[in-house]
Formats: sequence, structure tokens, C-alpha cells
Amino acid sequence: MAMSEASLIKQGKTLEINTELLSLFPNRTRDAIKGQRRQPKYKDLVAEYVQAGSSVATLGPVPLTSDIITHSLASTSSVVTSSNSEAVPATRPVTRRQKRIANAAAQKSLPPEPPDPPDSPIALSPSSSDSSSVIAMDDPELALSFNEDLEIDSESIAVPSETIIDSSLDALQAVREVRTDMEAANISLMELSVNDSIRQDIASIPESAFSFDDTDFKIIDYLDLLFRSDRISMLSNELKEAWTDFRIRPCKETLFIRTRLIFEVLLPDKTPSNVRPRVVRSASPREALSRRVRRRIEYARAQRLFFKNPSRYSDSLLSPTNTLNEFDPFDDDFRMFWENVMSLPRDSCREPKFTDCHVDVGTTSSLMCPITTDEISKCFPKIGSAPGPDLSTVGELRQISKFELAKIFNIFLLCRRVPDRFCRAKTIFLLKRKDTSNPSDFRPISLTPIPARLLSKILARRLAPTVSLDPEQRGFIESDGISQNTFMLDFVLRHSRERVKRTFIASLDLKKAFDSVSHEAVFAALKAQAVDPEFVELLKSIYKNSTTSFAPYPNHRFSPTCGVKQGDPLSSILFNMVIDQLIKKLKEPIGLEIDGSIMSISAYADDILLFASSSAGLQHLINETSAFLETCNLHINCAKSFTISILADAKNKKTRVDSASPFYVNNAPLNILKANDSFKYLGLNFSAKGLVVGNCNPTLNNYLAKLKSAPLKPQQRIWILKNTLLPKLFHLLVLSFVPAGKLAKLDSITRAFVRGGGALFLPGDRLPQLIHSCLCC
Repeated sequence: MAMSEASLIKQGKTLEINTELLSLFPNRTRDAIKGQRRQPKYKDLVAEYVQAGSSVATLGPVPLTSDIITHSLASTSSVVTSSNSEAVPATRPVTRRQKRIANAAAQKSLPPEPPDPPDSPIALSPSSSDSSSVIAMDDPELALSFNEDLEIDSESIAVPSETIIDSSLDALQAVREVRTDMEAANISLMELSVNDSIRQDIASIPESAFSFDDTDFKIIDYLDLLFRSDRISMLSNELKEAWTDFRIRPCKETLFIRTRLIFEVLLPDKTPSNVRPRVVRSASPREALSRRVRRRIEYARAQRLFFKNPSRYSDSLLSPTNTLNEFDPFDDDFRMFWENVMSLPRDSCREPKFTDCHVDVGTTSSLMCPITTDEISKCFPKIGSAPGPDLSTVGELRQISKFELAKIFNIFLLCRRVPDRFCRAKTIFLLKRKDTSNPSDFRPISLTPIPARLLSKILARRLAPTVSLDPEQRGFIESDGISQNTFMLDFVLRHSRERVKRTFIASLDLKKAFDSVSHEAVFAALKAQAVDPEFVELLKSIYKNSTTSFAPYPNHRFSPTCGVKQGDPLSSILFNMVIDQLIKKLKEPIGLEIDGSIMSISAYADDILLFASSSAGLQHLINETSAFLETCNLHINCAKSFTISILADAKNKKTRVDSASPFYVNNAPLNILKANDSFKYLGLNFSAKGLVVGNCNPTLNNYLAKLKSAPLKPQQRIWILKNTLLPKLFHLLVLSFVPAGKLAKLDSITRAFVRGGGALFLPGDRLPQLIHSCLCC
């Protein structure tokens, strides 16, 4: 092959050498030819042929007969032997490649060499004039300079012995060059044969190591571009060496292992091997300390926390829950409860059958495109984000170049795998109610490693535009879904009363929806949305290898078999896709007609509202919803779900609330809302007549009392009032109906707090405009 490449260079075909060599050597792949041409020994051999100006008669292998090649490879003895010696029989079968070489030799022989000088060893040897010495050579060696149809025997040799010896030596030298060419590329002649046994060995190589599709080629080309424009950074040489070795011998498993080890050096995993058992500390005995000393201790602690993170401290100060309970709820029963919630046998829930959605294939094909540095910049976690189980921080991740992160993430994308470190999580439990020890009153939040959060956010930003969700699902969308759903529910309740129409509404609460939804339902929803199968396989590998540890329990390790990770950017989209299938299923003639359109269901994440114009229709929707949710390992919480039945009296043009018509979920009754009852939906108070007039006075007074008793400086109290306390009231003030008189009362209470003993301790005769000056704010 080196002789052929030298001939191509002399002919000026330097731009298509790989293609020409591939046509001349069909038994080799393009990658094998490229790898051989990269060898230093091979390059030196080509340069030697080009400089020597050797003329090659034919491109491709040297034209030798199959018998000669077989015998030449089987024997390593001397060239000249006794006249009584016979050719050694071939020990290997003749291959197709060897037959093609023999056919080429039959058409054209090697070119004649120039005559040897008189002082050459061949001219001075006595065999140059003695025909008996020529006959002493083996017949196969003599046949190297003749065509295939020439028969060699002692009577047919009539050519001069000098010419025969020269041609034979030239042919043997060509054999040696072919053998050297093979050794330069670390390829033996047995690897180039096309026997059935060799084909079976090649078929035994894992397909994932060497086969690539169009998506792989896109990622490979982008990685080649990144490595060609490589910048000097940490461990760039090691990563570039791993990629170069992959291009020579493409094995995804080897590339993944080397890249994972390099990433561990760039961002070490600081997970402690042994964690001390958690000790429940009792309240410190401060009763013996004086009030002044206790006040100083509390003041020092508050100043330290406020200086470290003002927002976090203000949130904990105004939190409605008491996080400093004297009891410890994290016992074995608590742990067993949440392990049962997150556990589901692998084969216990079959894959549900969902309705396929009409999705543009062009948008889904971009899911597995190469990850760019611009995507990494836009999705980078914010400073101050809580670290995961590996204890790596955002600041440490920022020390790694974005080019290095792009290379590493694209290699993971190419291998369709992520390290096990990315699959680990730490689960913390947030209290939802005040003074409770019930495990169900806690919300689990999964903290994944910072680099895993970055990769997940990139994938979520790609997945969101590709899926087609029903407009009735208003959870986790770009627009304000809370205001849309609250105004919609208020409109339905007021419309039924103004138009005197029968209206039946069911509000369904799901038990631990995010933590118990089956993985089969999630993957079935992805399949129904025509998501790229390679993207689905990547998510399957992530969830299959996922593990978590409950923060209150040291050395705890658990592998969830159901649910999505609350706190992960991908979880909200995946859960919405499952509920979207329920919305599409219930969109049928049964529902509530409003201005010519039928409304049957509305959802905000796992908060589901069902609408019907008859009690039978609402019961049918409840049954369909319950049956669908059971296929997804989701269940309705009857204790927190309720129904509203509004009956119409067309004669008197009045409506009334019916509290005598129950509705059931699997023979379990749902709560019935009465006329004077109120309920809370998305943080706002409702009744059967619509939104209830908001009253923020008790909430504001409670917040101000906590802020006044906190050991803070005046300017710190004003900062918390402006940036945390008042924004907490905006949700209720904006979305609910608040009269102008109540707004004026809230303003008066706030001004009195700032001017009086709550913040600035100003005299009562000071102007109100003073508190709006730059000195105060």
C-alpha cells in the first residue's frame, strides 16, 4: 500500500488518496487505511519510495501468483536452495484477495530492472554464467518474474541466467516490502483474509464500538472541530489524546472510561466515604444564661446568617413552618414510608398505551445534536445553588473551561451514557405544614450533582419545544399558568351563577404524584410524542442507574424504581407529558358547555379539575381519570379531593349548592363542598360563588411581628421588608379581589412599622416622605 500511495503522489492525486486506496484494497475499511497511514514507519516508507523515484507498474498489491504467495509466507528459508529441493506445500487456503493478485500478475509483469554494474555481487558471482546454479533455485522463486501460464522445468529455461536471477530477486524484494507494509500497520495477512472464520470473528465485535449513525457523525465532526481549535486548558492534552486514540480505533467504551476519569480529575468527587451517625441534639440549656447573654448569642447567629445569604435567612425567618421542632420525625418509620413510595417492582406496571401525537420530526431530530458552548453558558447553574452528594460547587465547575465541558458532554452524548456520579442524588425533606411529624406532610427534593444539573437543563431546554402539550395543561410553562387557571375557575363559577346553569366540578388531589409515577408511563409518553429513540435510551440509562440517599440518614443508599426527581429540570416536562395523555383522553363530548365550547378538564401539574353539566357525566370523567391514573401508578387522594354540585332553578333564576349527591372513586366517597364552605386552589381562597375577597391583614401582621422580634439592624429589617416580606403578599394581592380600603389599611400598617419601633425608630412628627429617601432604602 505504501508503493501505491507513492505512485498516487507522483500522479498528483493528493486530495483523494484514501478513496483511491480504498478502491485498490477493498478488504480494508477506510478507518483501517487512515490508521495505517498515520503510522510513522509507514510515512517513512512512503517518503523513501517517493525520494527513490521507484516506478510502480501497477497500483495496488504486487502481482504475484497465489501459489508463490502461499509458499513464500509459509517458508522463511534462504532464497537459493538445492536443485533437488521441492516447493513446500501451502499450509493455508488461497484467499480471494490472493486470487485477485494472481489474476493481476497474469496480465502484466513487473518492469525490468536496469543492468547490474560489473562490480555488483550478482555480476561477480559464479552463478551468473553457470546455468546449473539457476536451476538450483526453487521453481516458485523462479516463477516470480513470469506469467501464471508459464511452466518452469529444466528443459524450458532458455533465457539468460542473469535476467532470471535479477527478476527473481526483484520479486522477492517486493514480497519483503509487502510484508513490511503489513507490519507497519500492525495488520497480519490472516486479518486481511475474507474466509468465513475471519468474518465470524469480525461479527463478534460489539456493534456499538465501531458502528455509527448520522447523529454520531454529527457529534464526531463537532468534536473534531473542538479539538482542532483546542485552547490551552487543564488536561486538554490528555483528553485530546483519548480522542485521537478513538479516531484510530473507535471504541465507545474505552472513550467513555477515559473521559470519565479525566472529568474526575477536573472536578473531584468529594463524597465522604464514612459519615458519622446523625446525633439528635437537644436544645442547649440556655436557661442558666442571662437574658443579655442569650440576646448576644442570637444576635451573632442572625448577623452571621444574614451576611452569608440574606435571602435564605429572610425566607427562614418568615417561613410559616417551624423548622426547629423539639421532636425528631426522621425515624425508621419515616424512612420506610418514603422507600415504599418510591419503590415499584420493575415488572409490576406494564407500559400503558398512549395516543400518538402529531409532532414535527424535524424538531425532534435536534435533541441529539452536539452540545455547544453557548448552550452551556445559558444553562449554567446560578451561584449559590446547593451542592449535590459529590459536594462540588458551582464555583468549582466554573473553573473548568466551557470548551472542555462541551467536549466532555458531547462524548457522553456520543456514548449514550453518563457517569454513575451523575445518577446519584441526595434527597432532603421540606416541611409543608407547621408542627407535624407525619411523613406525608414532607416534600422530598432531590439534589443532583452540579454538572448533572447543567446537563439536565440543557436536555430540558431542547425537549420543551419539541413536545406538543395540550393548552389545558398550564403547569411549568413560560406564561403565568397560575393566573390563567385561577381566572378560569372563577369565570366558570360566576358563569354558572349568572347564566343559571347546572355545573358539576371535581377537584382531584394525587398521592405523591411526582414520587410515584411509573417509569414505564414516562417512557411511553415520550414514545407517543415521537421523541428521538436515542434520546429516550439516554434517559432510560439515567433512571436505571439512579440512586439516592436520604439526607437525615447517614450512609443511606436507595435505588428508586418509580417517580421523577423533584428539583431536576427534566422532571416537570416528563410529568406534564404523562398528564397530557389524560387530558387528550378526556377531551370528548362529555363536559361543560361554555359559549359554544366544551370544557372537561384543566390541570396545573398534578392539580386536576374536572367539569361536567350533569352528575352522571362527572362520575364518568372521575372513573376514566381513576382508570388512567392506575396504569401510571398514580392514585387519587380522596381525603383531599372534593366535588362542587351547583343546581339551577330556571323558573326562579337562581342556583343552589347541592350537598346530597356524592361521587365515588373506586367505591370511596369524595368530600362534598357545602354552600358556606371555602377551599384553597393554587394559594387562593374560593367558594361556590368564585374568588373570595382577599384579607392580607393577618398575614402582614404575622410577618411584621416576626421581623420586629428578629435580632437585626434597622437597615437589615428594611431590606427584608422590601425584598422578601412584601413580595410574599403580591400573589394574593394581584390574583384575588382586594378593595381599595383594605389596600390603604395595608399601606398604613407598613408605614407605621417603618417609622415606629419596628425599623427606624423615628419620632411621630417626621414626614412620611423620609422613609422613601435613599438614606432609608
